[in-house]
Amino acid sequence: MKRVWGFFSRAWNKISSGWAPYLEEAVEAEDLSLQMMGNSVPSFSFFFMLGLASAIATFGLIANSAPAIIGAMIIAPLMSPILSLSYGLVIIDRRLITLSAITVVAGTILVVVIGFTCTLVFGMRITGSEILSRTSQHCWTWVWLWQQEVPLLSLRRGPA
Repeated sequence: MKRVWGFFSRAWNKISSGWAPYLEEAVEAEDLSLQMMGNSVPSFSFFFMLGLASAIATFGLIANSAPAIIGAMIIAPLMSPILSLSYGLVIIDRRLITLSAITVVAGTILVVVIGFTCTLVFGMRITGSEILSRTSQHCWTWVWLWQQEVPLLSLRRGPA
């Protein structure tokens, strides 16, 4: 057994070149709260990047280009306030929840307005396969919705 283990150990060291995982120190709760508070505050750079991402996504949908849509998802900064919102819900911080929710709602409204405006300006009324694949109703969508509703219905009834 030692011989087999030695073989795998040598092979791992040869493949990984002595790589060891990078372990970070734990983040203090106060530092994490400050970082999440900073992520929840709306700023000009947040809305600017979100506007660019929504324009790229809109043009990607108009051009029927999946790489452009994926690129827009990568540069969209909407994940930070969503993380702040979930963190605020976990620690039950009303101020963080309120700021994050306002930022998420304002960002969502901005994205919808920019997408609508870009579509009106270019006058595209043709639906490409990218839009159809993201908006078509499949059987599995209804199965998923039903799986979400059944536990809620059982909770609403109360004990038998």
